[in-house]
Amino acid sequence: MKKLTIITIVLLILTGCQTQKEEDTLNISVSFYPLSYFTQEIVGKHGTVFNVLDKGSDAHDYEPSIQDRIQIEESDIFIHNGFHLEHWVDKTLDSIKNDNLVVVETSFGIDPILRGQHPDPHIWLDPFLAETQIDNIYEAIIYKDPEHLEYYEKRYLDLKTKMHDLQASFNESLIDAKGKSIVLEHEIFSYISSRYGFKQVSISGILPEGEPSIQQLSQVVEYINEHEIKHMLLSKYDATKVIDTISKEADVNVLLIDSMEIGNGDFDYFKIMKANLESIKEALQDE
Repeated sequence: MKKLTIITIVLLILTGCQTQKEEDTLNISVSFYPLSYFTQEIVGKHGTVFNVLDKGSDAHDYEPSIQDRIQIEESDIFIHNGFHLEHWVDKTLDSIKNDNLVVVETSFGIDPILRGQHPDPHIWLDPFLAETQIDNIYEAIIYKDPEHLEYYEKRYLDLKTKMHDLQASFNESLIDAKGKSIVLEHEIFSYISSRYGFKQVSISGILPEGEPSIQQLSQVVEYINEHEIKHMLLSKYDATKVIDTISKEADVNVLLIDSMEIGNGDFDYFKIMKANLESIKEALQDE
């Protein structure tokens, strides 16, 4: 298989272009939802995008089925995030026999923020870094199917325009964020917190996993009140019981965020990112 960590016109000339027949469409497999959205926006009617991640599954913990592996092996392009988000990728690709499969690691060209010894994988939550992911996806698509370059380019540029608008919204909303802090369960906004100079305070380990007991919830409420936390960012996928209890019992404003790591059939990257931005902005306003 061909692993394209960077794709340039020069490389294409040196290695030779592989073209699709005019009547063919690209068969593309992706590892999770943000990449599926970006890919579909670019490829449009000239490609079929298969999302390996099942609805309701978590990108961090997902194990591909045998059918998933077959689907990837039969694809023209396989696109994944990189930075060790998908722990299963290397093993899966080693077992695949398809010399023409183009593998795109969309984190290529991005300087990682390290958490311990590992890179933080949440690059799609920074619209400036997500643009780099889009660039890498686009280059793979036009490499595989140069026949429809004009079609792909128009859709790619339209997608870039939307991303630039989102970047402008982040710049405008977080211009005064430096030195402030947000409280959330997991530090998923490392890249934008670094970009705009605010701090993430993680309460990982305080919130219970799954459906909590009354005692666990009481401890969470006590922790929030003791530390005088005014705003808390919680994942929309946290147990309803946790969100409802904290909202009612603790003197805190619960704001919902979406990391997009959980499979969801109804997905709009830009809508979710704008909602995340509103939650972050509100969490910062009283700091």
